[in-house]
Amino acid sequence: MMNTENNIEMDKTLKAKNGGLIPMVKWPLINTVAILAVIWIVFSILPAESGWRFGMRFKLLFSLFTIAGGLFFIFLKLDDWPPIRSKWRIFASITSVFLITTVALVGLGFVLPRYEIPTASEAVDITSTVERGRALFFDSTVGCYLCHSIGGSGGTRGPDLSQIGGIDPSKMSGLSLDEFLRESIVDPSATITIDYPPIMPTNFEDRLTENEIADLIDFMKSLR
Repeated sequence: MMNTENNIEMDKTLKAKNGGLIPMVKWPLINTVAILAVIWIVFSILPAESGWRFGMRFKLLFSLFTIAGGLFFIFLKLDDWPPIRSKWRIFASITSVFLITTVALVGLGFVLPRYEIPTASEAVDITSTVERGRALFFDSTVGCYLCHSIGGSGGTRGPDLSQIGGIDPSKMSGLSLDEFLRESIVDPSATITIDYPPIMPTNFEDRLTENEIADLIDFMKSLR
């Protein structure tokens, strides 16, 4: 007990001799600021196709984790902790922190999209087939926007559809544009034109009515 108290007192003396508070928090602060700069500046200027563009909620989430980590290391430096003598306690502590952080991030990843979900800026004419198709495309229960982007809004796991209405699929598949778009919805693996993993669901013919599929096709035909 006496040795532990002496060690703590010696540690306090060394900290005081080395300049007090500022040297102890300098590197955690520098690292925290650097990571925040990457989150808010570097990720924002990367091209959308890089897959490293994140929405506001995910940026805030990453920022909170970064700040919490910085405060954790500052806290360790400021407080006088007795040494942990058991290697199993050290292992258990590290493993617990890793598992809790991983589970939290994975869980939040399912709840929060890593990109902004587009919202309508003004009322639209829902009697238009194009606008009904647009509403379906950005409907979370349909989920097209989770993998496909239009004008920079949406996911990046599938092809960008910003110019899909201007292509001529007859040269590569022998299908008309309407036939090609319908096939891409109900049987997405039938014609592979871009090197993307085949992760698109194949049950849209069961999930959507014929009118809804037609609305989606009209919407995509309008994208040029």
